[in-house]
Amino acid sequence: MLGRSGVGDALPALLLKPAHGAINGTTVVVHGEGKQALMSADLNQPAELVAALLGAGQAVLALDAFLTGEYHPPGGKTERNLEGRFPWTFYRTDSALRVQDVITAAQAAKALCPGLPINLVGVAEGGLWCLLARPFLDEVAGTVVDLAGFSGRQDEEFEERLFVPLLRRVGDLRTAGALCAPGRLLLHNAGPGFDPSWPQAAYQAAAATGNLTVRKGRASTADIIQWLEAAP
Repeated sequence: MLGRSGVGDALPALLLKPAHGAINGTTVVVHGEGKQALMSADLNQPAELVAALLGAGQAVLALDAFLTGEYHPPGGKTERNLEGRFPWTFYRTDSALRVQDVITAAQAAKALCPGLPINLVGVAEGGLWCLLARPFLDEVAGTVVDLAGFSGRQDEEFEERLFVPLLRRVGDLRTAGALCAPGRLLLHNAGPGFDPSWPQAAYQAAAATGNLTVRKGRASTADIIQWLEAAP
């Protein structure tokens, strides 16, 4: 269980380490359906992505973000984001709390595996949370974001899948992508019309265009491992 001192959140997580050989890094993997989605159907073995990361010498920290997987505290939403009559005016939405959980897990990875580089990989809806979390995590070496078909063009998308009041006014995912510069960032599986021009301009201004990769289609597990291992 991971959490922040004095806050009271309790984040279920699973830390896996390679059975053999040296560990050369830690990858925090965030799936929109929780850590169970990163395991085999019988929960006895890691699924393809996690198995590949372990095979590449990475320790893997998988988590259940707010209200996913095992993260269903007594009282549900009332414990963290429905504490008043106007929760979306004064308190964080589910999406914002999940972004915080990604940040918490990445910070915990430093203590669990000290001295190792940290990567961040978001799968399905977890990719959107990771993209918003990354600007707050300077220690992350490489970030892989599955945009899960998100185009960022329609208000309805944000209302249904990434609801954070006023997020669009401050540039939404475009600003988040730009604020990742100059760190290594792989964006893939975007929806039709997704605009990568903001992060591209930011990486160009930071003289770090080689650190940004944008793929229209979904990156395979092999693609992700290869990209992570290509880090200087």
